[in-house]
Amino acid sequence: MSASDRPTVPNDACAHKQASHWHGTHACYVHDRCRCEDCRAANARYEKSRAKWLAGVVEQPYVDADQARKLIEELKKKGLGLKRIAAVSGVSHGALWKLVYGRNGRPSKRCRQETVEKLEQALEAVLWEEASVADGAKVDATEAKLIVKELVARGWTKKEIATRIAGEPRQSLQAVSRATSQVQARTLRVLRELMCEPVPMRIHPRTGKPYRPKPNRRPRAVPRLVDGVGGPIYREPTPASERLVDLLELEGWMSYAEIADRLGLSEGYIGWIIRRLGDRVEKRVIHTGAERSHIEVRLR
Repeated sequence: MSASDRPTVPNDACAHKQASHWHGTHACYVHDRCRCEDCRAANARYEKSRAKWLAGVVEQPYVDADQARKLIEELKKKGLGLKRIAAVSGVSHGALWKLVYGRNGRPSKRCRQETVEKLEQALEAVLWEEASVADGAKVDATEAKLIVKELVARGWTKKEIATRIAGEPRQSLQAVSRATSQVQARTLRVLRELMCEPVPMRIHPRTGKPYRPKPNRRPRAVPRLVDGVGGPIYREPTPASERLVDLLELEGWMSYAEIADRLGLSEGYIGWIIRRLGDRVEKRVIHTGAERSHIEVRLR
């Protein structure tokens, strides 16, 4: 079903027991076991398309996930974790987690062909550039300054950045900010590594609870201007809204807390993204007893 054909209002004529049920999709036919006319028609369209895939008339968008897992293992051998692999390949962290660990300990059997292609491109791109320049060698400072500016926009403090560079907050950051034309190669390599890491968690001064700072704007990539320094080759990060959609496509119903934990974002930020998604997301209230409840969401 195309996006233009997707229903935008519930079918009030249907007697299905779920009051908030959204009709006319294959997912509703399978997961909610609805047999109304709209859902039966959606399932028929799906089966017709699947028959074409099996007959080779249309290229099958899904392939065996073993190939993707082998590529992930190769990337891990190069020292990259799942979050860093997601940053450099463009595949969401949720999709990678599903491939490696799966749900209830059962990894995915299939994945999209484009996922394999992205992982192949990431591996072929020499994800960790071998350093051919000595740590203390002087290199152009333009890229380093751009990275510091980008990290601050993402929520890093200058003290956190400086501590990671050399453990000396004042001197090391001043060396970057005041540099007119050059910085040490090691400094640039550390900054490149920080570009692939999430913003550190902090403790709220009033509540004492951990939280992750919100970025000032959408994250951006920084052009690679110096060769031979080493470090990861990062790409423009996947927007949080796209990562959330990918996660919900894989998992189905999830609470705000579960989504926040998987994506490394605050529950408040997750709520803001869900409000922006509007009718693309369906909500339900789960009562856990003792007058306590929470909201779960999934894609329509």
